[in-house]
Amino acid sequence: MLTKSGIKFVSRVAVLALTMALAMLAGPWGTALAEPIPPDASNPITNVSINGGDPWNVVVGPDETFTLSLAYYVDIPDGSSAIKQVEIGYAIAPGPAACAYDGVPRSVSQGGTTGTWAGSLTAPTEPGSYTIIYDHALQLKCAAISGLPWWNPEEGRIPIGSIEVAETIPPVILYSSVQSGEWCDPGVWDWGDVPPPGADVAIMPGHMVTLDCMGQPNYTADVIHFSIAEGATLHGGTGNVLHVKGNWEQNGAHEPGMGKVILDGPGQQSIYGMVSPTFSELVINQQVLLEQGIRVKGHLKLGEAGAIDVAGRILALEGDLIDDSLAPEVIGDSQLAGPDSGKVMLDGDMEQKVKSEEGKAAETKIDAKVEAKQLVKLEKHVRLLKQLKLSKKSDGTSMGKVDIAGKNLLIESDL
Repeated sequence: MLTKSGIKFVSRVAVLALTMALAMLAGPWGTALAEPIPPDASNPITNVSINGGDPWNVVVGPDETFTLSLAYYVDIPDGSSAIKQVEIGYAIAPGPAACAYDGVPRSVSQGGTTGTWAGSLTAPTEPGSYTIIYDHALQLKCAAISGLPWWNPEEGRIPIGSIEVAETIPPVILYSSVQSGEWCDPGVWDWGDVPPPGADVAIMPGHMVTLDCMGQPNYTADVIHFSIAEGATLHGGTGNVLHVKGNWEQNGAHEPGMGKVILDGPGQQSIYGMVSPTFSELVINQQVLLEQGIRVKGHLKLGEAGAIDVAGRILALEGDLIDDSLAPEVIGDSQLAGPDSGKVMLDGDMEQKVKSEEGKAAETKIDAKVEAKQLVKLEKHVRLLKQLKLSKKSDGTSMGKVDIAGKNLLIESDL
């Protein structure tokens, strides 16, 4: 019998866990101490001490690998026979068993000895809370202990910590321009590398950034929130794509060139700022709120979840309206009807169409005023809940007309 700090260890082999340290190998995870977990009374080991008395708790991503180290004390009671080896086993519970062991020298037959083992575990793929436990056994190898009764969750095993497996959102980093140049030039950005997907991006005063990469065709940049400061310029390049999953803030200049902007965030997105943006090609796959009027010189495409709230502003289109949205109303106006309410203005230099490319919705429904200053040809049914106005362009080059081309044009307000 060995007495340590007033605690009696009554066991042929007693293992005292002295420390448990955990360090992540991948991902920006942190650790935090948790409340002590009482040891299982059915286990012959008692008063397990982890990190000075407290177990640990950590948040880890699914299928991530983390490391742990276990320092232990092995007591060989007086009069006992020499043993060949002590195995320290551990597992994530619930989940598949895992095992590690450290051999105790054969010559040890009296007194005690210490050892340290370090190894790694892989977190389960399913999110949830899991307990880390450990146990010991007098066996020669891990393969032998995996089927022993103590490996059963119902048997006495000591909880020494827990992990929370969760999909986590990494912190968003702001990349700001420090000089003019191409988007893919690391020297343009304050972090010294090209903004990765998931970063906020800001073009700062006095800088012109071109969405281009040494002539690479169809260059694509992915950002969360995007902003152009007063005195700054973004040039869209030719055939390049800026993918925005957050808001668009414009206080400077956007020279769209022949580039495309795609708005398809996980939630509602806003376009705002002191300057009314101009886009070449605009694709919307999410609910977008206009806090500033916009002009689309090419085509405006509404994807499956695409919808626009003009919110009292003007949505000016010079190209086709391509509607593949399943939203009940693809364009609406949340402002009260009146002289200051918003509208959709069709004023291109040539015939404009309302059409679908994927045929997902038979009818385009617009709950905002519409003003046509060009010939508009319908290639799908259109329902207008507010006023339709046909007028001339200010230079007199065209007059608003509608060619229904065998489709239905339903107007529920004034013409």
